[in-house]
Amino acid sequence: MQRQKHEKKVKAGMVREDWDFSRCPKGSELDCWLYEYARESQSVIRNFRECVEHPQKNPLHPSPSGRDVTFDEDGYWHHRIDKFDSEGEFEDQLYLELAPGFPDTPYLKTKRRPVSKEFVDVDAFVPPGIRDADSIRDAEPRPAPRYFANIYIRWEYPDKKLIRDFAKWLKVHRPFPARSRRGKSAARVNMSELKALGAYRLLKTMTAPEALAYTEKYIRGGLFAKIPDWYEARQRAKRLLNYWFS
Repeated sequence: MQRQKHEKKVKAGMVREDWDFSRCPKGSELDCWLYEYARESQSVIRNFRECVEHPQKNPLHPSPSGRDVTFDEDGYWHHRIDKFDSEGEFEDQLYLELAPGFPDTPYLKTKRRPVSKEFVDVDAFVPPGIRDADSIRDAEPRPAPRYFANIYIRWEYPDKKLIRDFAKWLKVHRPFPARSRRGKSAARVNMSELKALGAYRLLKTMTAPEALAYTEKYIRGGLFAKIPDWYEARQRAKRLLNYWFS
């Protein structure tokens, strides 16, 4: 009876793959993160629907490979999210490459193409931190001035010395601190944030004690074993959604 009570409170149509991402294949952590967090964004879903209904009216988004696409030959939808700071200057970018089935089908139930070794690491989706300034100075969206610096380089010095010297320069001139991942790998961070998203979804229709009891049927100890962790995870997912998808 208690089990039925909890299951009735789960959002209509929600399946285990909507909140439990522990079966995500190795190398697909970032793909799963992008897909599932995008499913929570009404603006992304609205853009997707418009592309499906009126593909000729939608601007194509540049892909990391340099090709402009909306839907590629495998049916993946390509979409770029640009983030701007409070002063309207370009701050960050997220590139979505979403498998067919979006947004109705959970990522783990989609028919996905094999993950290319080129994209297993998150760095394949993130622009390099150091690039030739002339190549991006007039890029759109235009990078903020704080991302450019004039430096003098003694090219005849060995690589190791240049790297050491740049590290010293960085400590003095860096305008703002790095976003630390606290030593975790990108894949582990993605999985941790997906776990938070699972809590966020379940807590839409359940209390934390109910969600713990419900998930214990599928995962030993539940999705989160302690009640405060459920609320902390929900807040973590909210912060990510507000930053990237609001």
